[in-house]
Amino acid sequence: MLSVPVVYEDGMMDQVDPLSLQILIEENMIVKFQRGEGWAYVGLDPIRRSDSDEYAGPERRQRH
Repeated sequence: MLSVPVVYEDGMMDQVDPLSLQILIEENMIVKFQRGEGWAYVGLDPIRRSDSDEYAGPERRQRH
């Protein structure tokens, strides 16, 4: 199973599964997590949200 390195508020490091990562992000329990291009800082870097947070803006994708 895929695991993602994370750093908690107290500086402790851990490895979590993607579902746990989503929960930790939503609950603001981690400072950063590592992804392919480097560390992503919660609250600073763009982070994908869960499906319950739907985009409320205009549709910008082109239709074919």
